[in-house]
Amino acid sequence: MEQEFEAAGVSMKRRGAGFEEHIVAMRAVWGADPVSFEGRFYRIPQADIGPKPVRPGGPRLMAGAGSTVAAERAGRLGVGLTLVIFDWDTIWETIETFRTAASAAGHDPSTLPIMLQVNGNISAQPLDERGPLLGSTDQVAADLDHATKIGVEHVYWNSADDPLSQLPLLEQLRRG
Repeated sequence: MEQEFEAAGVSMKRRGAGFEEHIVAMRAVWGADPVSFEGRFYRIPQADIGPKPVRPGGPRLMAGAGSTVAAERAGRLGVGLTLVIFDWDTIWETIETFRTAASAAGHDPSTLPIMLQVNGNISAQPLDERGPLLGSTDQVAADLDHATKIGVEHVYWNSADDPLSQLPLLEQLRRG
């Protein structure tokens, strides 16, 4: 959000390049000592830095993408992709863009996680008009099958209601 960049005193124009360089710098930190990094936005003088992450190569990273450029960047960096779902066609196109960029950068796209954020609730009753991954547990279960087929590993619901009220429906969905 522009307000966040303004509060930090950072130009919004550098968000993509700054994010990308930050990931590269962190990967240097997570690598073997001594660590050093010299970039456009970040500089890490030669030092031993620890502790190192338990997972070789560092923690599994996810990048949000609301544009084609951001999806390509996530793929190029070899990080996972998280998307807000509005419609299946856009999600499919974005995932394909992400996978193509990952493959072109030498990453195996099948190893990179994809997560969807759903802005809304699961309902107790079926809905006639609904978006993807919204509606009754039966409707959402069918959508989850579709999501799995296109490579989505995780889904989370950003509930508009009290999140605790969604737990029984999520449990029902989990039990299938």
